[in-house]
Amino acid sequence: MEVDASGPGVANTGCCNYVVTAHKPTAVTHSVVANFTGPNDINLITACCTRLEIRTLGAQGLVAVLDVPIYGNVSSLQAFRPRDLQTDLLFILTEKYKFCVLQYDSAKGQLVTRSNGDVADRTGRPTDNGQLGFVDPACRVIGLHLYDGMLKVIPMDERTGALSEAYNVRLEELSVLDMVWLAPPSKGSAAGPSGSASSAAAASGRPLLCVLHQDPKGARHVKTYEVALAAKELVEGPWQQQHVDAGAGLLIPVPAPLGGVVVVGENVLSYCGGPGASPGGGAPVSAPLRQTIVTAWCPVDPDGSRYLLGDRLGGLHLLVLAHDGAGRVSGLRVEPLGHTSTPSCLSYLDSGLTFVGSRSGDCQLVRISPTPVNQPAPMEEDDEAGGDKAAAAAAAAAAAAAEPPSYVELVESFPNLGPILDFVVMDLERQGQGQLVTCSGVDGDGSLRVIRNGIGINRQATVELAGIKGVWSLRSHYGDEHDTHLVLTFVGETRLLALNAEEELDEAEIPGFDAGAQTLWCGNTASDHLMQVTSSSVRLVDSSSLALVSEWRPPAGFSINVAAGSPTQVVVATGGGHLVYLEVRPQPGGGAAVVEVANVTLDSEVACVDVSPLQLPAGAGSAAAGPPDSGSSSERSGLVAVGRWDQTLQLLAVPGLTPLSSTPLGGEVIPRSVLCVALEGLAYCMVGLGDGALHTWRLEPATGALSDRKRVVLGTKPITLRTFRTAATAAAAGGDNGGARVGGGGGGGVSVFAASDRPTVVYSSNRKLLYSNLNENDVAHLASFHAAAFPHSLAVASEAALTIGTADQLQKLHVRSVVLGEQPRRIAHHEAGRLLGVLTQRVDPDGEERGQLRLLDDTTFDVVASYGLAPGEMPCSLAAWPRGLPGSEGMAGGSAAGTSAAGAATGSSAAAAGPATFIVGTVLLRPDEPEPSRGRILVLEYSPGGAGGAAAGGGAVRLVTEKEVKGAAYNVMPFAGDKILASVNNKVTVYRWVVREGSGGPGGCGAHELASECHHLGNVLALYLAARGGLVVVGDLMRSVSLLSYNAEQGVLEHRAADYNSGWTTAVEVLDDDNYIAADNHCNLYVVRRNADSATDEERARLQVVGEFHTGTFINQMRNGSLVMRLPDSEHAGLPPPLLFAGTDGRLGVVARLPAPLYEWATKLQAAMRSVVRGVGGLDHEQWRAFANDRRCGEARGFVDGDLIESLLDLPPEDVARVAAVMGPEVTAEELTRRVEDLARALH
Repeated sequence: MEVDASGPGVANTGCCNYVVTAHKPTAVTHSVVANFTGPNDINLITACCTRLEIRTLGAQGLVAVLDVPIYGNVSSLQAFRPRDLQTDLLFILTEKYKFCVLQYDSAKGQLVTRSNGDVADRTGRPTDNGQLGFVDPACRVIGLHLYDGMLKVIPMDERTGALSEAYNVRLEELSVLDMVWLAPPSKGSAAGPSGSASSAAAASGRPLLCVLHQDPKGARHVKTYEVALAAKELVEGPWQQQHVDAGAGLLIPVPAPLGGVVVVGENVLSYCGGPGASPGGGAPVSAPLRQTIVTAWCPVDPDGSRYLLGDRLGGLHLLVLAHDGAGRVSGLRVEPLGHTSTPSCLSYLDSGLTFVGSRSGDCQLVRISPTPVNQPAPMEEDDEAGGDKAAAAAAAAAAAAAEPPSYVELVESFPNLGPILDFVVMDLERQGQGQLVTCSGVDGDGSLRVIRNGIGINRQATVELAGIKGVWSLRSHYGDEHDTHLVLTFVGETRLLALNAEEELDEAEIPGFDAGAQTLWCGNTASDHLMQVTSSSVRLVDSSSLALVSEWRPPAGFSINVAAGSPTQVVVATGGGHLVYLEVRPQPGGGAAVVEVANVTLDSEVACVDVSPLQLPAGAGSAAAGPPDSGSSSERSGLVAVGRWDQTLQLLAVPGLTPLSSTPLGGEVIPRSVLCVALEGLAYCMVGLGDGALHTWRLEPATGALSDRKRVVLGTKPITLRTFRTAATAAAAGGDNGGARVGGGGGGGVSVFAASDRPTVVYSSNRKLLYSNLNENDVAHLASFHAAAFPHSLAVASEAALTIGTADQLQKLHVRSVVLGEQPRRIAHHEAGRLLGVLTQRVDPDGEERGQLRLLDDTTFDVVASYGLAPGEMPCSLAAWPRGLPGSEGMAGGSAAGTSAAGAATGSSAAAAGPATFIVGTVLLRPDEPEPSRGRILVLEYSPGGAGGAAAGGGAVRLVTEKEVKGAAYNVMPFAGDKILASVNNKVTVYRWVVREGSGGPGGCGAHELASECHHLGNVLALYLAARGGLVVVGDLMRSVSLLSYNAEQGVLEHRAADYNSGWTTAVEVLDDDNYIAADNHCNLYVVRRNADSATDEERARLQVVGEFHTGTFINQMRNGSLVMRLPDSEHAGLPPPLLFAGTDGRLGVVARLPAPLYEWATKLQAAMRSVVRGVGGLDHEQWRAFANDRRCGEARGFVDGDLIESLLDLPPEDVARVAAVMGPEVTAEELTRRVEDLARALH
């Protein structure tokens, strides 16, 4: 019986959760090629479970056009074109029985919904083999197979694509494996013999349906039906084929003039139903197929003569239909092409380019070559070195002969995290910001993915230099592409590094520079000079002779304390509020000089200044770059930004330094840095304060007007702002503040570096400012350094060293792949031992499955040791034992028992740590057992530098003890201090350590054993465990969640409460002592609460469901942790630690618990967003997020959708204003945007 269907409201339950995506789904389930965005565009359209991505094939490869959320899991994606349309339409079916037909509006760049609807029936058994949606090639009808024994038909106008009312027709076949429409005969095609099945089908003019089904005895057959649209019924088709391949699972419809269908089996490919096919089917045209399971296919030629096939092992094959030219297929031929990721879908684009979509590995864009890509090219004869070249060619040919030829060339790879089976959160720096390591991929596509919030620096060179106070890059001449010098300034001196002939950085000297003074600003000028600003002067140096050619000095009694420059200008502050504007101007006699143009005395002391040019898009005009008559250009700024000691930002026009605007900053903190910059064609003014806060405004350069003010806390120490270039535009025109690429996102162009105790990169994507942490702790200064030896690099200065390196791609989450080549199943982190334990399994060439424990260094991810499990033994669970074994402190590792191998981790962090212990749960598989009856719990200890590995710096793994159990050890974990908690089949057991007297252990110590202390029975299968103190939460296969309590004094495990709803649990975690969260196999999250204070025993024994939410992701694991560091003075610093979850589609999500007032505000905003923002295809957001399983449906409660709320940041300003109006008259669009941005930055 179902209980708690409605439950009390949030006010009574206190269930206030915020669910948001930290990493979008990446597993591609469907793909099609269409002319969707234009008649001549080649579009690749992919569905990543709940997202739709549209790309266009261009000269530079695939270019993103749209990436939109779909309120549903896509189960079918089809492109079609009615007769009167110039572009294709898109049909989408979701797992919740919603469908829509989309068209692209090229004028607005948006998707338009042409049709949508609900195709769910009140009665009917959902099909076991998945939903099928398919469009007739002649655009007469859409077929849907959603329920066993039923076909839903949606009639369509073949000219306009307009849909009519859907209806059901009965199918005799209950177990349908695949279903397609067969192509109608083309006009003028060869007809079959008089009275043949093909002639009858052509004469009827009805849509022809082909069904692959399985009978109750397991045999598989192909049958055809015609759809009588007027009578709304199915009639027997012209032919059928009995007893096709026993492993047949796919149908490939062949277009006219060939017609018919290819039946894809595991061992045989069969072509059936071509012209002249007899009603009984006759003998099909067949070809053998090396035993495999084909998972995807796509046509290559429009006439259907060639197809690409992809199998579950990643093999790519070419299927060729040989025909006589008169429409008759005479034979089939299958040719192996090479290997890719295991495909879930294939799409042939053009000229050999093919997209491989995958659920189990990275998606790929490959090129199919007419010649092998792994074979050496023929070499021309050379008499002088003929012998050596001949020998090399022979060796290369011998190596190539050892592997089969491959015609597949990788062009581009698209990372996919899915499916994520397990993950661990590591906070190596103990700053509250974790990095995730996931077990991703299947079989040979298996890998670990290291995910961290922020941007990493890939080090190329490091120089130990302490006390750096600033760094700038210089070019030998202004027009040069590459930088040649680095200027480093210290207290009381300036030093230069230059690239020598060996492309190494050496000390250098520029005679015209003042090496005995600290540099305040340095750069190249447009007059082909070098400029240095010190406290005593502004120096102009000839770039050829390196001699001083001009110098400006402040008046007597004054010194320069603040300076900024551009290729043609310099602004300096000389104390007492005096601001001087200088320009580099040509002289009548030749050369150039630094000339004072204007000076002004401000009301307050100058704290910081900036005169960076704003490189706005061409066509914006001078008015967009600065005030009238300012002469603004890419080499010259039209205004000066000044941060003053009275906490004021002032903008002045040049050349006269006339005031444009003045804005109070508020508070009592002095600004430390100011910067004007153009990002994606929009001008911004930024001010970094001494307390780590960053203020940003939208800037109108013509008037100096500031708008859209935002405040972001980046750290706790003063902020210094500098621009730098990313790799995509490092070779663009000179100037430190180069032009941003309009619409380019964060992948290239100008970005802003904010130096503080938490270095941050500020960049723009889709005209929205984003912030990513730099994964370096003590970066004080940064400059672009695009040198010939170090292209597209950065010079990063810390307190102790200067590092040259390249930056990762600008994105919120950085993902690194550690290839394993085998299936990772479980992962655990041993913090003290600095090790990652990974349980893997693989299939050997002999077909035997083998499991292993791999130990990896948690910093370098090098394998340091391995331990092989017994034959037929598969890994189930893994945990790190955080402390030494009882009575074994200081023990040295003994000889390894079982199969162990030392790694080569010389100098790794793991080698410097002590012994590390891991607990492994396994199962012994027997084919004749419906449920496993044997397994083991292994305790393994890794000792760095142990037996056999000391000389190499490696280590060894030894078996401390093993415990045989009667079933699969689904879970093992440390518990209650010194106990081990395990679930074996339906039993949950607490084990304690026992040290047997004697010398069985290493060093003469007693041998360790595990002894059962207590257990609890009462589950179907106890698949998942979570513990907090003495409380144990059990996730059952079918019985949802139950709560156990461990009494240490009495040594008993007692049942406390249970959720009596039936539910197939996939993950559980503890929120607090009274609230527990679980995920089920219908992609739902739900929270249960124990009624510990209830008056009756019955209420205390029941876990009450207080929150329900549909995520759309099959969740495999949930763990406590955070991807971002929360600052102490942040508005959301008091939030409880969030929960992270991961699923099969590669999605990473965050569940945060909000205080009641914030949750009520978020709920109100969610309702406002629903009223303003329409889902793609008219799909309803409220229905999408509603809880649903096999038994019931109900509204989401206790959760708000953070994805919908944060989509506010992507809305145009007019829509944001509409949302704010719905929220209430007192709510402004600016305040609403700020609150959403702050919440997003605090959580992910």
